[in-house]
Amino acid sequence: MTQYLNFDINSHFDEEITPKIAREIFSKSMTVMRNEAITQANNFSDTGEITSKIQLKVLSVDSINLISGANHSAPMEYGTQPHWAPIDPLKKWASRKLGDEKIGYAVQKKIAKEGTQAKPYMRSALDITTQTHLPIIIQEVKSKFN
Repeated sequence: MTQYLNFDINSHFDEEITPKIAREIFSKSMTVMRNEAITQANNFSDTGEITSKIQLKVLSVDSINLISGANHSAPMEYGTQPHWAPIDPLKKWASRKLGDEKIGYAVQKKIAKEGTQAKPYMRSALDITTQTHLPIIIQEVKSKFN
């Protein structure tokens, strides 16, 4: 399931920042957020499928989506309720990570009983970008235009 985070520039900046400055801040921060999402996803993605499908989609000059297009993006981000997971991906994972595809069956049973834990790479990227990177980006862009 594809996951989207949509950002509209008009909801993030106060009136003292001109539209030109706001757009540059917005563009730079979204690029940083995409890179941060890739970094966060690399912490648990062993095939690179999620990281290779994280991208920005520009909807308009004032609106951008951060998208993670891998089929398991949303379940990784939010976790899942208990369910009967397909065995083939679990066997492949068990073979890659543990050297024995049969362990995939035990993992399948555990998921059926407990679900999966959330690994919030997109939300983490948003938090890290807004708390750490955004103040620096705002200062850099403002100084460029002053």
